[in-house]
Parts: sequence; structure tokens; C-alpha cells
Amino acid sequence: MAYRRALGWFAVAVALVIWSGGASGSSDVVEKVQTHLYAGKTVEAATAARERLTDAPGDGQARFALGAVQFMQAVEHLGQALHRYGLRKPERQLGLGLAELPILRIPVPENPRPYKLTYEKLRGVLKVFVRDLETAEATLGSIEDQTIDLPLNIGLIRLDLNEDGRASDEEALWQIFRVVANAGWLDEHAASQLLTDFDASDAPWLQAYCHLLMAIAEFLLAYDWRLAFETSFHGLFPKLDLPSSVLEKKSVEARANLRELGNPQFNPHHLPLGVWMQSPEYEVWKKAHKFYDHLEWVSIADLIAFVHLNHWPVIEPNRMKNVLEHLEKMVRLSRENWRRITAETDDRNEWIPNPRQSGALPRMQITPDMVMGWQRFLDEFEALLQGEKLVPHWRFDQGMNLRRIFLEPTTFDIVLLIQGSAAIHYLEDGEISTGETWNQITHLFGGDFFRYFVWFN
Repeated sequence: MAYRRALGWFAVAVALVIWSGGASGSSDVVEKVQTHLYAGKTVEAATAARERLTDAPGDGQARFALGAVQFMQAVEHLGQALHRYGLRKPERQLGLGLAELPILRIPVPENPRPYKLTYEKLRGVLKVFVRDLETAEATLGSIEDQTIDLPLNIGLIRLDLNEDGRASDEEALWQIFRVVANAGWLDEHAASQLLTDFDASDAPWLQAYCHLLMAIAEFLLAYDWRLAFETSFHGLFPKLDLPSSVLEKKSVEARANLRELGNPQFNPHHLPLGVWMQSPEYEVWKKAHKFYDHLEWVSIADLIAFVHLNHWPVIEPNRMKNVLEHLEKMVRLSRENWRRITAETDDRNEWIPNPRQSGALPRMQITPDMVMGWQRFLDEFEALLQGEKLVPHWRFDQGMNLRRIFLEPTTFDIVLLIQGSAAIHYLEDGEISTGETWNQITHLFGGDFFRYFVWFN
């Protein structure tokens, strides 16, 4: 699911924009920024970049550094808020449950003394997240198209997610990326090998990611989903004090039993199955399995309840207008990103390479077909956002005007949209975006469009 991974690439985006090099003034600030980031001190890193810009306002690298650190602070502040309220980690990463929703995928250290969370406080967290991203986006948007060379090893960067003033291995940026992007291949050694040379093409890319994440957060702020929160979020945060919290009784017992058993994992040493089934570890895992099963079924049931209660009245309609603007700007910035990428002639560990270059990320190769497919996606998506093409509906000959969904928002109910009742208001005659077009786009990506979507954007 694209949204689920989006937070993972966005976490990497934070790290992949700090450099070492340039003129003497830039070199000094680079060293300061890196030192602070490796110690998990984002405030000091931002201060160092600002001081350089005071002395040299035209230093694009310092401005890029500041925008990157501000982006990182948006992630850090979100993680700190989730930690403050005791966000629970999933017992097993199976891609099921409310913990897989956007914004909630950031892995935070366990908090033994969490604060009580309310629906209003969670909305406040989202508002702060939007404001932080607005700050980073404004800084990135003020960077001119100039030469920037920013080599970075992301394995050393830390965030202070538990607000204890110290940077632990658990708070390493690559750890966040591994969880939110489901990058199981990434370990400490692999992270240390992710050397990337960032350049001017990456500024609009990161700026576009700001808009994508703001679109997600502002969509949630546009609607009232209090009932869904109060009925299904009891398993995510320990101090909610909701009527539905009684549903957590057996889950609390299951978690306690798993802690007592050491939270065993299935064949952690990857032994031959027959050998492992004869080991003491297997006997412990068998005892734990029923507790894992209970928690997994609970998370699925709560997710079903959340979807069932997806009948959200619109309470801040201007937020939906903002969502539309964010998505339109994201498209324009992605075009600028690719204009710069395709014009490059160097080949130095690119974050997003053109087909003639080498990329820093393993298993991610770019072909001319993919570049063409991405441009076709941007054209088609922009046509939908502008209402020039319509979204097809299986039940009608007419199509839905996506632009009007943003500009004329009504109660959001995904089930009724699919069923058709909620779609009637937005039906129009006109050119409809076809499945054939989207199949062609997917084909150009070798059937792997969504993995590349969360990278390219």
C-alpha cells in the first residue's frame, strides 16, 4: 500500500540531504550539522545552518541543510508526541491493524509512563506536524536551482524520539526507515553502505514529499472521526480511558505473557525447520503463539471497526482545498525533480538516478520505460486533480469529478463511495480515466508501480 510505505521513504528523505564539502564556510557548517545530527541534536543542527545563512544568505547548501533538518524535526516531533502518549509497537510486523495507518508507523521507544491521549490531543499532534512540514517546505522552496553536492552516510544519524536528550541505536534513522518501509534487508551494516551524493535535483523531491505528507495529515483534519477513534484506538495507546478500553483486558494479559516468555520469534536463527522444531526455542514459541494469534485477531477486528465507522462529517472544509493544492504542487515539483534528474551527466551515487546513472539504493534500478511511465502518471493524475478527466465508477456510465470531491466535500464514507450512494453528487459527463491507461503505466514499471511511487514522489 503506497501510504503505508510513504512514511518509510519520507523518513529516509530526512536523512538524505546533509552533506560534507563546498567552500570553507560551508565545510564548517557541514561539520557542525553532521556532528549534531549524529548526536541526535536537531535543534543545534538547525541553529548551525541558520548561523551560516546569516553570514551567507546565498549559500544554497546551507539552506538545503536547514530545510532537511526542519524536515527531520517534523519527523522527530511527531515521533516524540507518539512516544509521549505511549504508542505501542505491533508484536509482529504483519501489515495488519491500525498500527499500519499513515502517521502511526513511526517506531518509537516504549514509554512506561505515558500521558493520557484524547481525540483532541491527537488532532493537535497532526496540526503541529503540518506546521512543521510547512516550515521545511518554505525553506526548501527558497532554494534556487544551483550546484549542490551533498554526500551523506545515513547510518549515523539519530533522532531523540523519547526526549531524554540522548541518541540511542534504537532511535537511528535507518531503524525508522526499516520499519516504516518494510525494508527487512536493512541492518546496521547495510545502512552504513548507503552513501549518497545529493544534488540540486533532490530539493524539489523533498519539497514534494512535504506536500504529500501534509495532504495526508490535512485530509484527517478535515473530518470528524472521533467515534472511530474512541471505538478502535484502545489497542494503540495505553491511556485512553474510553468505554471501549474494556476490550483490552485480554490483550493486556497476552502482552504480559509474551514479555514473560521473552517475545519469542518464529525460527529467529533460520535453522532447517525440522531442526528448529526439535529445539527448546520452538517449545517457547508454541506457548507464545496463541498470545500472538489473539493480538493479531484483535488488531484485525479493531481495523474492521475503524473502517465500519468511516462515516466522517466534514468539519474543516478548507482543509480539503489545501489537500488538493498539496497534491497539485506535488505533481509540479515531481516534474521539476525529473527535469533536473534527466539533465544530469555525472554518476555519483545518486538518490534517484536517471537511466544512465547508478543509484545508491540496492534493488532499485531506473529504466527509460519507468521515466516515461512516471511522466504519464503525472499527466493522468494531474488531469484527474484538475477535473479534466473523471474517475470511473463501476456502477455508472458517468465518472466522478475528483476536483469537486476536494472543493465540495461532504461526509466521507469509503463504503458508500464504492457502493455509489456517495458518488452521485460528483457524477459528470466527460472523458473518463481508463483502466487501460493505468495498466499501461503499471506495465512500464514491470508491475511494481507502487514501490517506485513512494520513491519517486
